Amino acid sequence: MPVVDEPLGSPAVYGGDRVFVALVLDGDTHFDDALAALDEAGQPVIRIGLVDPLDVGAEFFRWEMATATAAAVLGVNPFDEPDVGATQERTAEILSSWKTQRRLPVWPVAAEEAAVALLARSSSPIASVAEGLAAHLAQAGADDYVAILSYLPDSEETGSLLQALRVLLRDRLRVATTVGLGPEYLHATDQLHKGGRNNGLFIQITGEDKDDLTIPGSRTASRRSRPLRPRATSRRFTRAAAGSSASASPGRPRRACRSSLQITRTATRRL
Repeated sequence: MPVVDEPLGSPAVYGGDRVFVALVLDGDTHFDDALAALDEAGQPVIRIGLVDPLDVGAEFFRWEMATATAAAVLGVNPFDEPDVGATQERTAEILSSWKTQRRLPVWPVAAEEAAVALLARSSSPIASVAEGLAAHLAQAGADDYVAILSYLPDSEETGSLLQALRVLLRDRLRVATTVGLGPEYLHATDQLHKGGRNNGLFIQITGEDKDDLTIPGSRTASRRSRPLRPRATSRRFTRAAAGSSASASPGRPRRACRSSLQITRTATRRL
């Protein structure tokens, strides 16, 4: 699993399931000390020297070839995404259901406080958002990873907060972390999330959009006498889409919870 943009930490925050790859431009010593510490701690460190920034183009070919070779050894088709296709079919079914029944699947709200709601399927009551998240993260074990799947507006501030969150989780749980922005991440790592090993802990973060949009072809959108209620459709679709995106195919349960925010700086920082 590729771990992208996770800042380097001290050797103490890593388990034994990592391989570190450093693409280093000639003369750049910025990461030398951190890489040396990881090397001395016994972590596998691969250094690839680049003479010119344009050499990154050759690295694309290297890693594409490595992916194809690994797939051949593992006996899998790297171009096949059966679980992604199944998700697209389920999304089409949800949209069709909305047109006829005016209802969408939603997750139950397990706890809510200060503009942050935790949506999770739990067999026992959850006293607070913090308690629910703590119970979810307590499942983390060796070789697991935490995936933060954000459906919040993409901004520099939100990105900084998500980075701070992933570093906090990595340091405390000693597991790999990823941050994906929805729906873009669905085209990159969604097949891994759904069809890979059940070693992911998923935290989805959704928000209530300020502006609602009509649904092309829906009965509500075509009837001027029945305008859309402000934010209602947006809120429901955000929850349904986010829930569907991280849920596995039938027979492949995944460990996921979701936080729904009012899109404000205070709510994001509180989470």
